[in-house]
Amino acid sequence: MTGVHTCCLSFVTQPLMMTTKQHILVVEDDKNISKLVKYNLEKEGYLCTAVITGEEALDFLDSHAVDLVLLDIMLPKIDGFETWGKEAV
Repeated sequence: MTGVHTCCLSFVTQPLMMTTKQHILVVEDDKNISKLVKYNLEKEGYLCTAVITGEEALDFLDSHAVDLVLLDIMLPKIDGFETWGKEAV
């Protein structure tokens, strides 16, 4: 199915009491969607890093700790399921 994006986002309606910013990794190959999600998360006070591919996500996670990963399922090369499976090992 060309042009169809599957994305499920859940936003916290109450601000979290935190002393340090929570870090969210956004993995999304559509640059416009990625920029929009990153902008809104940062506006809500989160530290946000965006990458485009599953490979970039795995490389980032090898050297950085994050609190949440927003992972697109339909990614080029390795999809979101395979990316998460490799991270869980």
